[in-house]
Parts: sequence; structure tokens; C-alpha cells
Amino acid sequence: MVSYNGKRRSSLEIVTCILNVCLKGASITKIMRESNLNYTQAHKYIKSMIDKDMLTQRTINNKKIFQTTRYGYEVLETFKDLDYLLKEKILKIDDVKFNFNTTLPYSIDGNQVCKYDIYAKILKSSVKGVTKTRLLNILGTNTPRLSKYLKELIENKLIVVENVKYDRRVKGVFRISKKGLMYLKIYIKLASMLARESEREERFPRIREEKII
Repeated sequence: MVSYNGKRRSSLEIVTCILNVCLKGASITKIMRESNLNYTQAHKYIKSMIDKDMLTQRTINNKKIFQTTRYGYEVLETFKDLDYLLKEKILKIDDVKFNFNTTLPYSIDGNQVCKYDIYAKILKSSVKGVTKTRLLNILGTNTPRLSKYLKELIENKLIVVENVKYDRRVKGVFRISKKGLMYLKIYIKLASMLARESEREERFPRIREEKII
């Protein structure tokens, strides 16, 4: 069942917000203020992000400072690429190679489902064309919510609507665009970055720091 309601921030959005705040180093107070988190929430995210090598912790003038790592920066830039596709209506994209047999994760960050996950599931389902009724069954959502997602995807040219002349019962079939394929490619890359511990450790050796706050 779709849990994203369009208002709450996903944990992925909070993580990328913290990464952005910590690009030049930030105290937990600054992280709390700019990420709109209380101390308990901020502490939980910071600890998790240090464990995943997205943040490092240092002490400067007896003050704990958290800074985005090289790996964290790459995660942030990949997320920005994904978000960019949802905001730019005009974008020249060459042929995109994508493995359609790739299995999408339940959630890109392993927690609650967010809009980025829902968009990816709609796009993956529309590779060979899909009706609205079929999408309702796949997502387990309701018509108003699905209509909202489809409208956003159509407006941003990630999906197109094709008329069906041979069946009057079907008003249209939704099919993924080249831009939509690019979205799926970046989505899979980001999910992989957040999930593959061994690959991250090989590319970005863990920097041993003092214990978390």
C-alpha cells in the first residue's frame, strides 16, 4: 500500500538535506535548525549516516563538527540528478540503455515509500504500456492519488499517454519516455549506492573517526 501522502518528507529527503548542510561542516545545532529536526531525530540520522560513511565527525575547538564525505557528496549529487528530472520540462536526452529486468527496491532508502519510489514503480510498469486500472492494482492506491502522480509525470515528460482506438473501454495507455528511462537509470544507481556496503567500502575506504556524539 502506498504510504507517501505528498506532505511528509521522506527519510531520503532528510538525509540529502543533512548532506547539503554538512558540505562545509556543521554542528548538530545547525543540522537541527536547517533540517527542521529535534535533537533525537538529528542524532539518529547522524549516527546512521556516519555508519554508512556519508558523514565524518571531528572535534574543532572542543565542538563536534560533522562533514559530508566524498561518498556522501556523490550520493547527494546523484539525488540532485534524480530531482532535476522532476523539475526540468525541457531536456535533450539521447537513447538510454536500461535493463528492464532490473528489480526495483521496495524503497530507495529501505524505509517508508516516498514519491521517488512511486514514480519509479509507475515508470517501470509503463515500459510496455499500462492502463490506469492496471496501475491501481500494481500500486494498491486510490484513483485520486494515482491521478496526481500521473499528472506530475506527464507534466515533466517522464511518461506519455497513447490513445487506444481498438478498445473504447480503455481511455488511454501510459508509456515511459526517454526521460523516464533516464529517471529509472538514476533511481537504480542511487538505490545501489545506498545499499551496497562492499562496493562503497572498496571505492571509499572507511575513515576511522572518534565515536559518535
